[in-house]
Amino acid sequence: MHKKQRDDRYPELDLHGRRVDEVADLVDAFIRSCQKRSKARARIITGRGTGAVERATLEWLKLGGYPAKRENPGSWIVFIDD
Repeated sequence: MHKKQRDDRYPELDLHGRRVDEVADLVDAFIRSCQKRSKARARIITGRGTGAVERATLEWLKLGGYPAKRENPGSWIVFIDD
């Protein structure tokens, strides 16, 4: 059985185990770090869970004007400077 290889071209933020009230600060710091390193895209892993962290993440990205595309359930590619 072959394990799907992860695309390592994108910086990654894993929010597993995080609370909704932590999302804005973590995502903000991550996006700023990506911008400083001139990364056009990044991966944010929200996990599946109840969906609360995913919703909070997507709301923050929307408010910041950062489009995102679902990579797979619980994982998003964010377009930082497209």
